[in-house]
This record gives sequence, structure tokens and C-alpha cells, in this order.
Amino acid sequence: MASRLPIEVVTHVMSFLGVSDRKEAALVCRAWYEASLDPLLQRNILVNFAYDKTEEILQSFCRRHLTHLVLSHFDNSSVTKKAILRTCELGSEYLQSLSLKDSNITEGTLVELLSRCPQLTSLDLSGCNSLFMAGTLLNNQTQVKELEKAMKNVTEVNLSSLRYLSDCSFNRVVAIFPKLQKIVLASTQITFNGHAYYARNTTVYDNSAVFTYSCLERYIENNVARIKGLNFSRTTINNQHLARLSGITDLRLEELVLIGCRDVGNEGIGQLCRQQTRLKRLDISGCLDLTDSALGNITQHLTSLEALRVNKCRMLTDSSVATLKNLDRIKSLDLSECYEVTKTGLLSGLCMGSKAMDHLTHLNLSCCSKLDTEVVVKLTVALPFLEHLDLGSCFLLQDVGLHMISSTLHRLRFLRLAWCKALTDLGLLGFKAEGFCPIHDPVTSVMEGECSCTHKSHTPIIFRKPTDALREKKEAALRKMLTELETTIIPENLSALTSLRSLDLSSCPQFTDLGLRGAVKFCELRVLKLNCVHGLTGSGLTEIASNNPGLEELQLQQCSRITDASVDAVTSRCQRLSHLDLSNCDRLTDTALIHIGDNCKRLRHLDISFCCGLSPQAADMLEGRLRSLITLLRRNLGMSTLGLQAVSI
Repeated sequence: MASRLPIEVVTHVMSFLGVSDRKEAALVCRAWYEASLDPLLQRNILVNFAYDKTEEILQSFCRRHLTHLVLSHFDNSSVTKKAILRTCELGSEYLQSLSLKDSNITEGTLVELLSRCPQLTSLDLSGCNSLFMAGTLLNNQTQVKELEKAMKNVTEVNLSSLRYLSDCSFNRVVAIFPKLQKIVLASTQITFNGHAYYARNTTVYDNSAVFTYSCLERYIENNVARIKGLNFSRTTINNQHLARLSGITDLRLEELVLIGCRDVGNEGIGQLCRQQTRLKRLDISGCLDLTDSALGNITQHLTSLEALRVNKCRMLTDSSVATLKNLDRIKSLDLSECYEVTKTGLLSGLCMGSKAMDHLTHLNLSCCSKLDTEVVVKLTVALPFLEHLDLGSCFLLQDVGLHMISSTLHRLRFLRLAWCKALTDLGLLGFKAEGFCPIHDPVTSVMEGECSCTHKSHTPIIFRKPTDALREKKEAALRKMLTELETTIIPENLSALTSLRSLDLSSCPQFTDLGLRGAVKFCELRVLKLNCVHGLTGSGLTEIASNNPGLEELQLQQCSRITDASVDAVTSRCQRLSHLDLSNCDRLTDTALIHIGDNCKRLRHLDISFCCGLSPQAADMLEGRLRSLITLLRRNLGMSTLGLQAVSI
């Protein structure tokens, strides 16, 4: 019956599926496989092409219409060169982006390769130092004219991490891209004191030893109508040169990335904001000297911003964060590791505007340690369209905040709650803490942030040490609640987030089997991280695997209570697993590796480091057995903590 459906109908149905589901559907029959190869379904697929199985891959390329390709792990042999050229020849009609990152490709192969890709719009040459070492790249004018015709559609080029880039080679490279709009120069050696190499009135920059900012500036001035995006991450650009860049006549930047540019300060950002008012994406992460003045200029002048990242700008305070409400087109905002920001600034900047944040879909507040439950509750009301939310290391977040997330943000696809130590099973399940004695924790008290053993507490009970009877009573009540879940829909239960694809609950010490089994139930969940959740046992993990059959990445680092049987259950029930982290799981034995070898036919990355019950011999056997395995991390197998201490002495 399935094979009788028209291919057009099957293709349309597959357009609503994710990549993993599409791969499974393609195995139904040959007609469905043909439907999965439709160019419309390949537009967002990135393929990493290694050359260990060249013939097999080339046969499949005859049918695929790939648009994004990464060529990796190849040498300069004639066989490899032939495979590379054949690959691009087969996909030249549809290939739009090509990455040669960190490869040792030769100039001849590069020229021949690019000449066969006339539809390219993006090219990545980052880390290709062998191309630029000799300094003769593209010095043949015939080749330049040929490539200029083939590269007529390229709008983005990545020249990051190049040690041997010079003014001369830069001019030759950019000359073959007549429509270039974005240049990425992250971590590339740029000399900003060009006066040491050129006279003041110089108009031609052709130094073959260094790459100067003056050369780049001249190129931008000559192509000012086209240039829309620049990336100077981890370079020594300073306020003076940023002001010069911003002041180039008729330059209208839409994207600027300055990650880790420690010489950039308030003055440079101020000049940028006043002169480049059309910026849509700005990333100043890790610019440690920036203060409220910089963010104030951003919110005042860059009202068209759609994406803003100011993470690790640790001198920002509430006064500037409160002005974020002026960015009424913002879609992505990253304030992680801004330690001085409190709920006052977040409430004013993100929650007080009527419709100022209607477009916001990505929000990162990780390591904003002063963020509390009140802020999260109001954020969920003010930002109902969030798809990506990171609240990692928000120690004051309590169960009520998690209840509001579960019941309100139904569009969430990514949720990170790692190191939220005040969250409990009740928060996962959606129940209120009635009749339970709060767990005593002087760092993250559940009593309004105050420690219950001090005179500041408003409760007559100063301190009550949990007893076995009290703990058993609590677990019995939770079991009763779990029974209720089978017949009642709890809107505050975490499983209400049906669109969730990635969930991180790592290092939440109060989570146990009871809460995880009752709340982590997602048919579409792809990534689950439960590192350092010590309350997770083998039986709980088995049930989680049953409730989440679509898992592709599972991290269980330092979950010391899981056993071989639970690994067998996970690997047999989650057939799509490609990433598995079992490091520091001390109860595992070589039997667990046998189960992985039997059940995981798609596993690509496995970490079994520091598992004292596993032997190197069993790891060797698994590595030889699993053909799909690319990475196997196996540090200090079979060594106990005591043994490690003895070695270090």
C-alpha cells in the first residue's frame, strides 16, 4: 500500500518530518526512498564526507541533490583528489555551501574543485594554511578569470584561523568573488599598525608577508555597496579601528561579530552604534571592558537588532539591561554570565513592555545567579513564543517557576535547567509541595532564599534533620501522585512541552527516579542530558528509555547507580542513538560494552572514560566491531579513584 502512493504526496508528508524521522521513512520501500531524495527535502541537510568508503558514497551521491557539503579527512593522493572532484561534479547543480575547513588541499585541486561548483553561495577555507603558506595562491590570471566566472554567486567566505594570509593573497582570493557580502576573519592574524609597512599616502596594498587592516579597509571602501557582514572575533581590533570601520562612507553593515575582542571598549561600540544603525545581528561576547554605556548605546541606536549576544560582559548592570525593551524586533538574546544583573533589570527590560518582546524566540540567561522564581514566572507570561530557553545555574529557581514553564511555553524546543539545585521532583511532576518538609540547603534554600537554621527564618522550626521515616513518607506520597498521573492530565507536568527536542537536567541533585519517570516523556525528544543526577537508578533509566524512543544523544556522566541491564535497555529501545556518554559510571562492566555492540548500529560517539569496571580489551573489541563508531573516548579504563591517586603521587 505504501508504495502505491504518488511520490509527490510522500514528499509533501516528509516535509513535516525531522531529519531522523525522514531517514526512517526512507527505509519503508524504494518509492519512499526516492521521495526522500527530493531537492526540497535536502536544502537544510549538511553532509560530512570522509573518504574511507569512497565508492559506496559516490554511488549514493548520484541520487542525492545535496546543498551543503563538508569535505574532511582527506589527503593529497590521486585517489582522494579524483573522489573529491567526482563528488562536486555529481552535486554541482544544487551545491550551495562547501567547507574545506582544516584540510591540506592543494592549490591545483582547489581551482579544479571550485570551477565545478557554479552554484556555490558560501565557501569555508578556515584553517587551510597549506594553501597560503607559499604565497602564490591564484597568481595565475587565467585561473582567476575562470574562477571569477564560476564563483559569481558566492556571498560569504570564511578565512578564519589563517596564519599565512597576506595582503597579496587576500586581494587575489576576494577578487574571484564579485558578489561577496560577508567576510569571516576570526582568529586570523591581522596587523592593525599598517603604517609600519606602508607610507601614509599608499593606495596599493600588496605586501606578501603580512595581512594588514589597511588592506581590508581599502577593499571595503571599494565594495562598500555590497559588504553587509564582518567577523573580527579573537583579533586585536581596538576602538580606533572600529571607529574607522564604522565611519566608512556609505557602509551599511547588517552583521558584526566581535567575540573575545578584549581591546574593544565603550568608545568603539558607541561610534559603531551611532554610525551603523542598520545592524541586525551584533555579537560582543567576551568583550570584558564593556559597561552599561555600551549596552545603552546599543538599545538607543540599534532599534533594528534581531540578534544580540552580550554574554560574559560582566560589568553590565540593571540600569542598561532595563533598556532592552527598546529593541522591539529582537528575536535572539544572550545575557549569560552577566553576574551583576538582578531581577530588577530583567523585569524592566523583558517583562514591562506591552509588546516589545513579541518576536523573542531564543533567550539565554545561564549563570545569571541572581535570577529568581519571580522573574521566570513573569518571563513565561511576557514571552509566550520562546523556543529556546537556557536557565542553567540559576540556583534560586524553584518548582513554581518550572510549573509555569511547563504550562505556558508550549513552543519550547530547547530547555536547559542544569545546576538548578533547588528544583525537585515536584517541579517535574507539576505538583505543589504541600505537607513536605523542605530539604535543608544553606546555599539554595527553598524558603525565599533564606537558610532555615538562622534567625532570619520566619518558621518556628529552626532545623529538622530528614529521617528515614520522613523520606519514606515523601516517596510514598510521590508514588501516589505518579498513580494519579496515569488517569489525570497535569498541565504543569514537564511532559506538557510536547515540542521539546533537547532537555538538560544535569547536576540537579534533588531529582530522582520518581520525578524523571513521571515527567520525561517525549516522543520527539532527541537530546537528553542527565549528568550527575545521582538519584537516577537503573530501573528509572530503563523506563526513561521506554518513554523517549527517539533519543539520539544521551549523556549519563557520573550516574553511578546505572547498571549493565539498564544500558542494555537503553540501547535496545533507543535505536537512533548516535552519541552516548557513560563516563564515570563505576557499576558498568564489560557486559555493558557487549550490549552496546549488539544494539547500537548507528552509534558514532561513545565516552566510557574513567569507568573502573571496564577493561581496555573490551573497548578494543567494541571499536573493531562497531563500524559506525567515529569517536571512542576511553581515558583511564579499569582504574579506580584510589589507583589514580597512587599514580599522581
